[in-house]
Amino acid sequence: MDRDLVFAKTEQGKAAIAERSRDLSAKQRQLLIMIDGRKRLRDLFPTFDETAIARISGLYNSGLISADQPLPSFADAMPKPDPISAPTATSASPLRVSSIPVPAKLANLRRILAMCSQQYLDDELDMMLMDVFDQLRGPGDLQFCLDQWLSRMQASQPSSVTAMYVGQVQSLL
Repeated sequence: MDRDLVFAKTEQGKAAIAERSRDLSAKQRQLLIMIDGRKRLRDLFPTFDETAIARISGLYNSGLISADQPLPSFADAMPKPDPISAPTATSASPLRVSSIPVPAKLANLRRILAMCSQQYLDDELDMMLMDVFDQLRGPGDLQFCLDQWLSRMQASQPSSVTAMYVGQVQSLL
């Protein structure tokens, strides 16, 4: 994503701030207030990482902000790691997303990710769940969420715990 992009609030975004008519997290509301049609992304985010992209994408996908050019999907906006020096969970992931599951299965997937975030990951995934998972634009965004969840679980939990949840997630895909 171009760090020189400038976003502006849409009429819907202005109304969401004025009327508090949307269920926005505190971080989303704060970012929406800061977006003024003049500041570049680099001005809004001192470090530009997946959380920054997720927050901007969430507001953009909800129609609360606009840009002078269309944004790619969240997964496409992420910087691509060097495949030799930094293998990702996607390359060896047992979780392959080919399509978005039906709503009931998607809701169960979200419950599993949210529970793991709370119980095992010190709420590390909460922003991703609100800004990416809840605004899915396609299978690539879901794959990104699952890869983030899996890599964090593998890094912090015994393999038996991670494997149990991977099995549950696989049954929903």
